[in-house]
Amino acid sequence: MGKILCLLSFLAVAAVTARADGEWKGTKTKSHGGYDKYSFKFEGKKAWVVVPKKAAPGNPWVWRGRWATFHIGPDKILLSKGFHIAYLDTGGMLGCDDALDMWDKFYDYMTKEHDLSTKPVLEAVSRGGLFVLRWAARHPGQVACIYGDSIVCDIKSWPLGKWKGDHDKTGMRQLGKYYGLNTKEKILAFKGNPIDDSVVKPIAKAKIPILLLVDKKDRIVPPDENSLVFAKRYSELGGGDVEIMYVPKNSKTSLKGHHFPHPDPAKAAAFMEKYGMAAAKPANLNLGL
Repeated sequence: MGKILCLLSFLAVAAVTARADGEWKGTKTKSHGGYDKYSFKFEGKKAWVVVPKKAAPGNPWVWRGRWATFHIGPDKILLSKGFHIAYLDTGGMLGCDDALDMWDKFYDYMTKEHDLSTKPVLEAVSRGGLFVLRWAARHPGQVACIYGDSIVCDIKSWPLGKWKGDHDKTGMRQLGKYYGLNTKEKILAFKGNPIDDSVVKPIAKAKIPILLLVDKKDRIVPPDENSLVFAKRYSELGGGDVEIMYVPKNSKTSLKGHHFPHPDPAKAAAFMEKYGMAAAKPANLNLGL
């Protein structure tokens, strides 16, 4: 009986993996060093998925939350390990509720229509932190882990520029358009930042593993106003320690320290692989036994 169960489980996993490898629609191109990329429209937004040569068991995937082609070294490694890499372009919406509603639908599409893992790895760059952390707070049980690269965690820092962070006029217009935060007073009163209880508490309660990449020289999104504040709040609220990867002091940087060569793509990939693989479970594994 045990052998039969093992065989049925293996066949179910194989069937799910096969489905994830195929049936993708959209314009097919090559990306990330020779992998198939399918580009399509979703809810009127641009979206794409890069498909591994062979999907890993349980179909783990990385869901990027902004600047999808920046620092893709870890993604290339994960593709070689059988991860899918996906992206929905809601960029200018800064993680507002309407954007997260679209993310909910995209999640359903990826997990139900293509049987990808119900616990994706969330990967964010810069303002992508607003998307990833706010969506994780909505669905803390649906996240394998979070990897944040120089992420925005407080709109008072960026785009408002209350302290050392950059005052960004485009970002300010987007806050007015998508959040209704069209005055400094409204931005200061906003309680939906990743560092605020409404966001960090559910993430900490779920004890989601988190790795943050920061450059102490970053003057656009200063880590001591963003990533490091989030990490401290996460720990204080019982989430445990957040792993921090620092950019070496002697690294050549640009854009006021916000852009830099990735110091260790293999380490970031290993973190995402560890938790993404552990969380991935074969979809629709109902053997009727």
